[in-house]
Amino acid sequence: MKTKLSKTDLKHDIFVNEYLIDFNATRAYIAAGYSPKDANTNASKLLQITTIKTRIEEAQKKVIEKSGLTKQSLVDDLIQIKELARFDEKNLNNAIKAIEVLNKMHGYNEPEKIDHKHENTTINYIKPNDGNI
Repeated sequence: MKTKLSKTDLKHDIFVNEYLIDFNATRAYIAAGYSPKDANTNASKLLQITTIKTRIEEAQKKVIEKSGLTKQSLVDDLIQIKELARFDEKNLNNAIKAIEVLNKMHGYNEPEKIDHKHENTTINYIKPNDGNI
């Protein structure tokens, strides 16, 4: 027996399904029947709702499970692309792109975040990147 969804729940369902198409929250927001006015801001707010975030994460996990992809398999593929492209000047851009993606996946481009705790005070700051990995 199906339960009848409220208008809000129905819009949230449509928003989630549309968002999963291309991860464009603004487009998904409008496609779900919301007003285009302030769509960017309001779509961002929808993405912060716990039930919506959970449904998106669950759907992404299902896609990943079906595909059989793992982070390691993606890293292996990128390394292979990088190695193949290094020896062909025409594909040098592919090698550079593969290296950039690997850097992002491994967080090498992220600045180091440091929390310093002293008594009842915590100071959070980002250590400048010295350019070394």
